[in-house]
Parts: sequence; structure tokens; C-alpha cells
Amino acid sequence: MVSEMGTPYRSSLIRALTHQLQVAGKVARLINTDRSDKSVDLTLRQAIRYRADASIILSGMPDKSITDLCLKNGQRMVRINRDDEQEGPLRINLDDAAAAERIVTAFLRAGCRRLAFANSQAGTPSLMAREHGLIAATARGLTVAVERFGPTSYAGGAVLAQRLLTRSERPDAVVCATDLLACGFMDAARQWFAISIPDDLCVAGFDDIEQASWSSYGLTTFTQPIDRIAQEAVSWLTSDDKDAKPQSSLCRLDADLVWRNWIRGG
Repeated sequence: MVSEMGTPYRSSLIRALTHQLQVAGKVARLINTDRSDKSVDLTLRQAIRYRADASIILSGMPDKSITDLCLKNGQRMVRINRDDEQEGPLRINLDDAAAAERIVTAFLRAGCRRLAFANSQAGTPSLMAREHGLIAATARGLTVAVERFGPTSYAGGAVLAQRLLTRSERPDAVVCATDLLACGFMDAARQWFAISIPDDLCVAGFDDIEQASWSSYGLTTFTQPIDRIAQEAVSWLTSDDKDAKPQSSLCRLDADLVWRNWIRGG
């Protein structure tokens, strides 16, 4: 079950998960949760009638009540980047707090003092965990300006740049909740405000999508270990005897920081 499957990160994760499932001899049924939970509920009930063995739920929709339905029907379940605390499933989360500490330290060493966090209004557990992590990391006397707008998209990043860069106290460092937001943010900063990155403004993202490595962006970002996530999910789902019920657990993975075009004046 997945939302926003058209974004670069989400499509990469779907590709990795379906590959691992095929290697394990499984067949994947994809449920698009961009629609209302009522529609998802109907689709999910169909999937249960087809006797699905397990569900993998990515960050975002669906509502917890739908995941409860899966568990009540005896499915094994993996939840990726979600914060629901239910008995039974495996949770695979990133260490967002550690990532936030690392990027704040890097900003401070670069001489940045006015930090900002650019987020969408999607409110998914993973996006909010990144936001909360950065706010907590700046508790050492620094303040962070938080701006949220619209969907998690390139266009949303451009609007966020307009809002943050027209403040009376313009930030000198910005963390974008995703690389896709960061790409829109960087293009708007350069084209609308003639800002040089990183000379005038440091920008960091999250996900390490392919576009982040393009020379026009050279974005410093946290990479999600997509292959490891897929391996952990499928391994856990297929580990025991068919009738056995594996115990729930939390798998917390590190997000490595990929440095690109970071040093001011460099």
C-alpha cells in the first residue's frame, strides 16, 4: 500500500520491494492509497478475499483502522517509515534524530545561524519525524523557521522558497523534507532571488534521488538505504514457517549524508 508513487524516491522503493518479492517467489498486488480511505478500504477487502499473505505499508495513508483490518485477517505486516505502534508488524524506520543532529552540526561549522525547514502539508509520519528532529536538534540556543505548503512536489518547493526567502530575516541554511522539494526550492532561489547556492545559502535535502546528483543541483542530502529496506522487509515476511506469527520489532536504519557542492565559495 503506497501513496505518492510517482515521486522519484517512492518509485525507487517500489522497484526494490517488488524485485525482492519476486526473488522470494512472491507476487505483489499494488494498492494506490492516494484516494480516500473509503476507496482504499474497498480495494483492501478485495485483496483480503484474494488471500494475500502479507501487507507492506509505506509512509502516508492509509489510516490505522485499515492496517488493523489486515492484522485481524491474519496478515503479516511491515510498515515503512510509519509511527503507528501496533502489536505484530515489523516497523522499519530511519534514525531521523541522528540525521538532524548531523546536518545542524554541518550548518554550524559552515557559519550558518539562521536555519529553516521547508516541508509539505502532507503530514506523513516520515516528513514530520524529519521536521521534529531538526527542531529538537536546534534546541541548543538556535531557532529554526518552519514553513509548510501543499503537496510534496517540485512546485511546492518553489512556493516554499518564495515564502522563506521573502522573510525579514532570510535564512542562511535550509533543510528540505525531501529532495524533490529541494530541487524546486533551489531553482526558485536562483531564478527569482538571484541567490548563489551554497555561497549565499546552504541547502540540504533527504532521499538522495537521482536528480540530487545532477550538476544543476549538486544537492547535499541524506540517502535512504532502499535496498536494505526492501531486503529487511521481505526477509522478515518470509523468515518463518507459513503458519508462524513472527514477533513485532523495530528496525532502525541510519541515513548516510551524501556531500555535494557544500563548501561556501568552493
